[in-house]
Amino acid sequence: ICMFVARDDSAGYSEYTPLGHSQPGSQTPGSSLLPSQLAVQQASGSQAKVDGKLSSSQSLAARQSLRPGSASMTHAAALGMPTTPGDTAPGTPSTGADDWTGEIPTIYRQLVSPVAQTWLGVPLATLSQPNFQVNVSGLSGIPLLSAAMVQRNGSHCIEISVNGVRALVTLELEIWRGDGTFVGVLKRDRALPKFGAADAPQLVLRNREGCPVLLLVTTWRDASGCDFKLGSVAAGSLVERATAVRRPAGRLPCDHYEVVVNQNLDAVLVIAMLLAAVCFDSPCATLAAPGRQSATPGGSVMSLS
Repeated sequence: ICMFVARDDSAGYSEYTPLGHSQPGSQTPGSSLLPSQLAVQQASGSQAKVDGKLSSSQSLAARQSLRPGSASMTHAAALGMPTTPGDTAPGTPSTGADDWTGEIPTIYRQLVSPVAQTWLGVPLATLSQPNFQVNVSGLSGIPLLSAAMVQRNGSHCIEISVNGVRALVTLELEIWRGDGTFVGVLKRDRALPKFGAADAPQLVLRNREGCPVLLLVTTWRDASGCDFKLGSVAAGSLVERATAVRRPAGRLPCDHYEVVVNQNLDAVLVIAMLLAAVCFDSPCATLAAPGRQSATPGGSVMSLS
C-alpha cells in the first residue's frame, strides 16, 4: 500500500512525500527493472555504441524523422500495447468529436491534489539527449517521480515511473498507462482557434472515441525551447489547468521546467503531455531557460466564444 502525505506551503502548492518506499528510480525486491536498465538490456552491443556517439543535433534529426505521421503503423503494437480492433486508430476524430468531454483521465491518483496546486521541477538539459533519465522533483527538491527515454523493441518511448512504470509515451504521441490501458493521443489541430504563439502548434489530447479532452498550447517560443499552458473547455471557455515555464537555476540547481498543476488534475498526465511535446513533437537541439529578447510572445488563453 502506497501512502502519500500532502503538504501545503505559503504559496499554495502541495507536495507529496512517499511513505515507506524508496525514492523513485530505486529498485525494490520484486519490482521491474529500472528504465535505464531496461534500455541497456534491450539495446544490442553495436547499437549501444552507435547511440553513445550520437550528438544532440543528430538526436534532433532522428526525432524529427520519426515525428507522428511518418510511420505507417502505430508504435503501440511494437511496444506490446493492445491495438484497437478495426481500421480506426484510437483518438481518431469521429461524429461529435468536437463536443469536449468533461471527464479528464487520471493515471496516478496519488498525485492528484484536491485542495492545492502541485509544483514540479523537470531538469531541461538532458531532455534533448537520445537517451535520458531525469528525476522530477517536488517543491523541496525531493524526487517524486522519474522519466526516462528508453527503447522497446527498437522504438523510442518515454517511461514515467512512481514506484513502477505508471505511464508510457510513444513516438506517435500516444499516452498509455503502465498496465497497457489507452489514455489518449495528442494531435495537432488547426481547426480550433489559435490560443498560443502564432507560429507554434497546439496539441489536443483526444480520448479513444476521438473526443477532445485537454489542449496544450505554446505561450512562448524561442531558440532554446517553448513554454506551455494546458487547459480544458468548460461552458464554452478554455480553463487553465496547468503551466510549464522554463526557469533558470534557483529553486533547483539547474535550468528546469517549472510545472504548476491546478487542483483535481493528475500531475503524471501533465508530465506525460509535456514530455510528448518537448521530446517528440517539437524537439530542440538544446533546451535552456529562455532569452526573451528574441522570443516570440504567445497569446493569452481566452474564451472560445
